Amino acid sequence: MKINLTKNVINYINKMYDIMEDNKNLSSMFLDILYNSKNIANNLNNKKSYFENIKLMFELDESFLNYYKNYNLNNAFNLLDINEYKNNPYVKNIKLDKVIVDKNHKFENLNYNPFECFLYKNIEIGNDYLEHYKLGYFNDNYSYITLLEDESIWMLITPHEINTMKEAVEKAHGKVITFGLGLGYYAYMCSLKENVESVTIIEKDKKTIELFKEFILPQFKNKEKYIINNYIMHCF
Repeated sequence: MKINLTKNVINYINKMYDIMEDNKNLSSMFLDILYNSKNIANNLNNKKSYFENIKLMFELDESFLNYYKNYNLNNAFNLLDINEYKNNPYVKNIKLDKVIVDKNHKFENLNYNPFECFLYKNIEIGNDYLEHYKLGYFNDNYSYITLLEDESIWMLITPHEINTMKEAVEKAHGKVITFGLGLGYYAYMCSLKENVESVTIIEKDKKTIELFKEFILPQFKNKEKYIINNYIMHCF
């Protein structure tokens, strides 16, 4: 079947294709930055801004910056307040450093070094379909909880998880239901709210529930209010 497209439609498709290609190119650059973030941190010139360092290290010339000016690349790198995250109730109260569960699983604290950047928010997509990355860094060491399976990270609680769950936690009230237990961050944060009556978590992975009950739940406030049965956890 032949489809006749108007000139305006063809121009729009071409424009969207160009945007897609630009997004892909910048995505590749940001992945390189994240992959090399530890090395970048070790070679920073502290007399220059973070973005100025990135420009030099990745040889971003003025023609490149001018072409991608609508992406506001200089706003992609942000110094974060480390105390905001260290004082998060879950981060402050749940401790799981170097806990060996079995030959396949262990809890371990990993670390962001000073000035090591990481994705701290989801990619934002503007009305113009441009993808805007949000990379953050601290000026001091920051450790975060991970659960490793066969030496690979299975679960973790980083600033990204904290930020992406913030809105859902703020909106939680009454009887809350969510799918997935993870390391219990969402359940913990919701249960601290006075206007949350209960939190029901649907979790299909039995190992996740076992690890949570043995190592994490005992550190929760009001842990006697949590009832875990098979694949459903209910907190009254």
